[in-house]
Amino acid sequence: MLGSLFADTIGWFGGAALANRLTARGHDRRAAEGTFLAGLRVLSGRHQGLSSDWRIADCTVAEGRVRMENLTVRVLGVAADEPRQATLREVLAASPTTIYRLETASAVVEWSLLSRHASRARSLLGE
Repeated sequence: MLGSLFADTIGWFGGAALANRLTARGHDRRAAEGTFLAGLRVLSGRHQGLSSDWRIADCTVAEGRVRMENLTVRVLGVAADEPRQATLREVLAASPTTIYRLETASAVVEWSLLSRHASRARSLLGE
């Protein structure tokens, strides 16, 4: 019985690790094509389609724009201060996550990205 419990526990952790690795590969493949797992929320001001709660989905990035589902955020600039690391509750896909502050015409929006994709996404944004 104890051996079975041990085997089940090891199997569960091994399965979870494999699932995480496969999910990460999928995110990496989509990032190479210009689609990133991301989160957006309003920090101050107002932006149609966003609130102070995180909206998590795949996004595409083009010069001065972040698009997520039916939402487009026109970015005037990225805040000059250092990006912050996500808190445990803000982490995307159980991976290190970096959060940037985007300045728009009417709001300051936080943009979270998997840290390993952040430099590529920022370069596509034009920053």
